[in-house]
Amino acid sequence: NGFVYNLVDGFFRLVVFFSYLWLITRWSEMKRVFQYHGAEHKSVYAFEAGKALTVENAKRFSTLHPRCGTAFILVVLLMSILFFAVVFPLVPVLSGSAGFMKQVAAIFMKVLFIFPIAGLAYEIIKFSSKNMDRRLVRLAVLPGLWMQRLTTREPRDDQLEVALAALRSAVEGQGRVAGGVV
Repeated sequence: NGFVYNLVDGFFRLVVFFSYLWLITRWSEMKRVFQYHGAEHKSVYAFEAGKALTVENAKRFSTLHPRCGTAFILVVLLMSILFFAVVFPLVPVLSGSAGFMKQVAAIFMKVLFIFPIAGLAYEIIKFSSKNMDRRLVRLAVLPGLWMQRLTTREPRDDQLEVALAALRSAVEGQGRVAGGVV
């Protein structure tokens, strides 16, 4: 049936995605990329805490952040699996026909609906990061944080300097400061 088919299809997409992430963690050159990713998160945490953007301040923070793009991708994947499993079986063109045109229609609809799904996922990530004091929100965010264990590593001081310099440049361009000192 269409519901089960779309759930199984979504499960395989998750397997492919997690396998890809796991495989690239084995690539030695990606370790450096993941350290910069961790440095980015530490820098953002320091900024959000109102601390001066220094290596010493940033070091105190976690490499895992609730508004991470990695967590966003996971939310988009999960929402699209659920959405397509529920909606596709209800669409007559997709449930009753077969062949090439059915595939074209399915691809077109998936591309069309990914934009509102991504927009909703963005709002969910934004909401969750502002409500981390709520227990259910913290629990809901955990899978995204766990996934970041694959995509972030503890950065070196020089990598933190680069992340902090980039953040300083971005906030100065917006006329904002962290902790009174940028």
